[in-house]
Amino acid sequence: MSLLASLILLPAALSAAEPDRPSPRATAGWDPAHPVQLGANLGAWAGQHAAPGVGGDLSVRPTAGLGLDLFWNSFASVQQPWLWHDHVIGFSLFAPSLLGGEGWFLAPTFGSCVDFRFQSPMAAGAPRASDVGFGVHGGGMLEVLLRGPVSLELESMATLYLDNGAMAEEWRVTASDRVRTRWVGQGTVGLSVAL
Repeated sequence: MSLLASLILLPAALSAAEPDRPSPRATAGWDPAHPVQLGANLGAWAGQHAAPGVGGDLSVRPTAGLGLDLFWNSFASVQQPWLWHDHVIGFSLFAPSLLGGEGWFLAPTFGSCVDFRFQSPMAAGAPRASDVGFGVHGGGMLEVLLRGPVSLELESMATLYLDNGAMAEEWRVTASDRVRTRWVGQGTVGLSVAL
């Protein structure tokens, strides 16, 4: 074999000897062939009252630099003589390409949500209250690719809600005739799987 032929075939032989490596996009947690992730999480929030919660999300990343997270979270706590439960649905936009490395990213998030809030009595015949709040939120999320399509997600956010402040007190229900504001802080930890 001539020297010229050897030089031409050498790069092909070396690339065939290297083990298969995932593409940089896949190791950063985004693979254009699988831009959708389904996740579940545990969390807590604190505001007017503190409560643990569970939830889920569906994330879509049409590009490496932009993501949309559709989420649902439910929080519940007992404050005698009532059970408080909040059910939040909403969305977040995030920018995963701003800060990250191989297999992880840290991204700012912002979006809006709706809180369906219920105050249910523990005693029979006691009044109940419900309210709907609209919120805007901002925060951050950290995603770490664990193995294959599975990622660990940590997220925190602060939400400003607008509502009427409906509340059951003793044996009566009160609500403001004006829109009031309330702040809620929230943190979650979860796992997601690329579909």
